[in-house]
Amino acid sequence: MRNSFDLAFNQQGELFTYDSDMEWDLGAPWYRPTRICHLVSGGEFGWRGDVAKWPAYYEDSCGAVLNIGPGSPTGVVFGYGAKFPAKYQRAFFACDWTFAAIYAVHLEPHGASYRSRFEEFVGGRGLPVTDLAIGSDGAMYFVVGGRRLGSAVYRVRYQGEENVAPVQPVSDAMVAARETRRALESHHGLEDPLAVSRALEHLGDSDRAIRFAARVALESQPVDSWQTEVLAEQVPAKQINGLLALARKVDSDQIDQVARRLVLHDLGSLGDWQRLAWLRCLQLCVARGNDSVRRVVRPALERALVKYPYEEVAVNRELARLFCCLQVDGATEQMLVHMEQDKGKRPTLGKVGFERNAKYSESVRDILIAAPLIDRMHDAQMLVWMKSGWSKNQRRRYFQLMADAVQNSKGGYWYVDFWSRIRSAALEQIPESSRSEFAAIELVAASQETELPTPEGPGRKWTTEELLDAVSAGLQDRDFANGQKMYSAAKCVTCHRLGTLGKSLGPELTQIGERFKIRDIIEATVLPNKAISDQYAVNVFLTVDGNVVTGRVISRDSQSVSIATNLERPGELTRLASDEIEESHVSKVSTMPKGLLDGLNRDEVLDLIAYLISGGDSQHPVFGR
Repeated sequence: MRNSFDLAFNQQGELFTYDSDMEWDLGAPWYRPTRICHLVSGGEFGWRGDVAKWPAYYEDSCGAVLNIGPGSPTGVVFGYGAKFPAKYQRAFFACDWTFAAIYAVHLEPHGASYRSRFEEFVGGRGLPVTDLAIGSDGAMYFVVGGRRLGSAVYRVRYQGEENVAPVQPVSDAMVAARETRRALESHHGLEDPLAVSRALEHLGDSDRAIRFAARVALESQPVDSWQTEVLAEQVPAKQINGLLALARKVDSDQIDQVARRLVLHDLGSLGDWQRLAWLRCLQLCVARGNDSVRRVVRPALERALVKYPYEEVAVNRELARLFCCLQVDGATEQMLVHMEQDKGKRPTLGKVGFERNAKYSESVRDILIAAPLIDRMHDAQMLVWMKSGWSKNQRRRYFQLMADAVQNSKGGYWYVDFWSRIRSAALEQIPESSRSEFAAIELVAASQETELPTPEGPGRKWTTEELLDAVSAGLQDRDFANGQKMYSAAKCVTCHRLGTLGKSLGPELTQIGERFKIRDIIEATVLPNKAISDQYAVNVFLTVDGNVVTGRVISRDSQSVSIATNLERPGELTRLASDEIEESHVSKVSTMPKGLLDGLNRDEVLDLIAYLISGGDSQHPVFGR
């Protein structure tokens, strides 16, 4: 998982969490929304750094019970003990700090796992929710704050006529399926002679949770106790999942026999989950095997290319991965056509923002305006590996398709930089003598650069208390157009996104009026050094040779740290080896300058504050009609 803040058990003893997304990945094929996960024994949820994240459909991954959408998960709790109607007593409550909401997730047993739906239970301005609990009085209590914001505790009580008597654990039709899964899980991590026959029986189960548990149980046993049975299995579903276990466990010199069994199956004859499991298993064979394995697998991919692209997006993506890894002849042209056919599609991001609030975060607002070219990016990334067989025309089309994507589509914070990195990697595959022709096809994002307006003034050195007094006396019938103008005049637009205006170098402001109180907004503007979000903090590194490197830390491990030193080009990183660093510290100085409001007069600053609170909504009650 990426960043699970909290966990909770239901009455059946099953464990759940609300896991985080990486919002900067929005619009990329590897973006994974915040999601509710059922934490089972041996569970693998596929979080990896950067572009290496597993898709949820990988057969050796658990996937999610429910995708919520972009957000910032914090505390979770089940409603047991609350004096609420029964459905809310059984609900799994999940807090979202970013969108100032508590979601009620209604879990329903489905096979050996669960499916669910959700609704917003609590939401409102100034509610960056961090945690919650059910009190002994039957009320819900939740806390807001974090990142040095003002904190408070709220209570939620039910007033109505519905029965609020404590709910009791109920038996459901899925008890037997859960018991089967748990019986298989009892063999996880333990050698047991009984495990092999039980696991083999359930490898092809239509229930994903059961066959996952069966495979993990099998992998916990000595390979020589089940290898022969898997290789001899005649039922495709059982054999493919068993071969997946073998591909994960056997030594690399034994991968050849796994691959030879796999290629006996034809992609078109397999069921939906079996197709993806077959492709995943082939990938593991290719990744872990030698050239002999690649020669065995390539004919199966050549057959699959004949019918490419398929109806299923996931099948196309995994085929593209294999086509390029194995240098399948003819795949380049087919994939370029597929890239040309991708005109952009709004990704499924859950209900957040589509139904909950039109004043959405910057990245998602961009996606609604100019849908990202997700399939095109995936194919472009895969084609980097295609090292031969290109015609000059195909190269030109490839680089032009990337340039068009950057010009005409939008995504998250890293969207343009992902394209830039793919382009750079592709250029490196071209002989230097031919590289300049294609390097000339540059990636140029649509620009909104304009000369900043000047406030009329006269300004003054504003303090927090003076601004609070001004707001309390006059934040009504404000001028929307002038507030929007002051957003640029005060230079907010150069670093912050609000609606469709501004850049993404600092925190996104579209929902600032819903997430924060007026005092917090004013104080953060007047005193930018008082509370610097760790997400946007700058680190200072002193190297052993006396150099100073300043920037945001993007990644760090035991060997090195990668730093974005130019915040306007966050994809360009400086790497420092750990042994090069003499000392480091987090800067106490914000990248946001002081005094940005000091050039504005009273009406201008009030119009700007109204514009911030409105999230760029001209129909907000704070503006005059």
